[in-house]
Amino acid sequence: MAAIGAVLSEPSSVSTTTVLSCGYGLATTFSNAMRPRRGPVTAGEDAGGVTRQRRVRDVRSGSVMKPKLKVWVTFGEDLKFGDGRARLLEAIEERGSLKQAAKAFEMSYRNAWGYLRELEHAAGFKFVERAAGGGPESGMRLTEPGKRFLARYRTFRSALEESMTRHFEQSFKQPRATRPTRSTR
Repeated sequence: MAAIGAVLSEPSSVSTTTVLSCGYGLATTFSNAMRPRRGPVTAGEDAGGVTRQRRVRDVRSGSVMKPKLKVWVTFGEDLKFGDGRARLLEAIEERGSLKQAAKAFEMSYRNAWGYLRELEHAAGFKFVERAAGGGPESGMRLTEPGKRFLARYRTFRSALEESMTRHFEQSFKQPRATRPTRSTR
């Protein structure tokens, strides 16, 4: 709960979700769990005039506010591709092995393989392929379509982060404290 000045908004117990279409079958989901359920309440009292100091939290108390964004690209109604699956694909590319990537995320090989099969089925193309040969070159790597998709996702995600940061700074701009200047004699 964030307080601006001495006015607070009571947080809602219901989270709302808005989906913004972004073209190419992409959708970004923004969740807002802090919608006011009723009008503003002054610090220290609720609608009935009852004191409720434990709920008041002033921005000046030293708490640092920062925005957080969760992004998913959806395939159909069910499958979401977000940062977790993107990191798994990056780990496969870096380590050259699904087994090693799964181990790095402390997940089972079977779970990781299931994620990939589900993703490939929903997307309609292969994200990974077995690397040819034996020895150090064998294992798994991203396909060219998989690399392109991952690069587009990262570009899309980065642009949203930049926009979010800009809008957050504009919305919650705090006046800078002025420092006393040294007087010269």
